[in-house]
Amino acid sequence: MKRYLIFSLLALTVWGCSSDSDSTSSSQSTFAAAAEPAWTIDWSSNETAPNWQEPTSENFECSMDMLVTLNDDLQPYASAADMMAVFMHSECSVSLTFNHACAVVQFDVQITNTLKTTKLNGNSLTVNSIVLRHVDKQGNYNYATETWTNAEAYTSFTLTSTALAVTTTPQRLPCDYLFMIPQSQTANGTEGTYLEVNYTTSGVKTATIPLNVNWQAGHLYTINIKLGTTTITP
Repeated sequence: MKRYLIFSLLALTVWGCSSDSDSTSSSQSTFAAAAEPAWTIDWSSNETAPNWQEPTSENFECSMDMLVTLNDDLQPYASAADMMAVFMHSECSVSLTFNHACAVVQFDVQITNTLKTTKLNGNSLTVNSIVLRHVDKQGNYNYATETWTNAEAYTSFTLTSTALAVTTTPQRLPCDYLFMIPQSQTANGTEGTYLEVNYTTSGVKTATIPLNVNWQAGHLYTINIKLGTTTITP
């Protein structure tokens, strides 16, 4: 009886394995190519836009590379020794010292209300050029101590501008910056440092404005030329 039972179990096992093997060898799978999906964006949602909050930069370790260039107006006056300050948002700033050996000077111009209403009588006034007279133009610079010595050679610098219609609001003259040797000069009529402003009303005329100067290296100075009744002849 045991022999028959064992034989029956063996026969069942062999039959089962044979059946699995035959089923596997006879089946074949085929796959149909699926069509490429056409993705679309549904903008019809009426969900409230998320209120994104800028994370605090201290929570992340990060680094970046950036290319910093000067304004085109400053490019002709820059050198390899110049440094600049770069700020990128209050949370990510790079503070570098602007260490230029010269002072930068630019000019704004305006007229007084009194001049506009009394002498011009509704006529326009345009500035064509300015001349900065009696300032130092050369000297010896020590890179180790970052100091100037022997500044000398009084000279004049002329800045030609496209005709600028002057108003009672200060406007930047559309002409070049001046890079000047650091210096101090005292206004003394035409004997000291002064400005000549060439302007046009009924004709081309010149106004003379005495100028006190105290220019330090690495600073930008804006000279506001305010034309009034004592300097302008209609």
